[in-house]
Amino acid sequence: MEEFGTWDGKSIYSVKVMDKKGNVTKDAFIDGMEYGISQDVDLINISFGFKHDDPNVREVIDRATKKGVLIVAAAGNNFGMQSDYPARYENVVSVNAYDTSKNRVPRYAAKGKIDFVAPWEEIITRNQFDEKIKVSGSSFATPYITATAAAYLVLANRVTQGPKQIIGDLSEYASLTKEMNEKEEYVGAGIPLLDK
Repeated sequence: MEEFGTWDGKSIYSVKVMDKKGNVTKDAFIDGMEYGISQDVDLINISFGFKHDDPNVREVIDRATKKGVLIVAAAGNNFGMQSDYPARYENVVSVNAYDTSKNRVPRYAAKGKIDFVAPWEEIITRNQFDEKIKVSGSSFATPYITATAAAYLVLANRVTQGPKQIIGDLSEYASLTKEMNEKEEYVGAGIPLLDK
């Protein structure tokens, strides 16, 4: 757990909860959330999820959101099955992947409680060996929405609000393409673009 950098005078923290194989236990997740809460963060990006609800996960999410923390989480790559937790909770902004190059929902996208979609394909990042790699999936679409929410709060000069208010505000900047119509269970309000 360390301060990663700053943006517009705000601190950005990187909290490691995955092991070397990329697995996350619920205890490690809860410890990471506790750390974020203790640092009075405004937003938390969660680029993974759990298949099943858990009262301890729900409790720490509820505690964070009651303190005003906005949580954005990946819906999961579930091949048409319901979205993961904590993205499925009503007080969490859930993000699905969308194939912008082909203007379609990827075949492995989750469905159900989805708030927004974002580009998912061939995102450049670094692996555990600090090598540049290209990755895909809702885990890599989620930071797009987290950054959009952060930019909105800064540009609008607003404090962190509850998820319903943020979803409503960002939905005004979102659009659905013709191909997204009648697929709300996969795309939610679409892709929010603050410059539209």
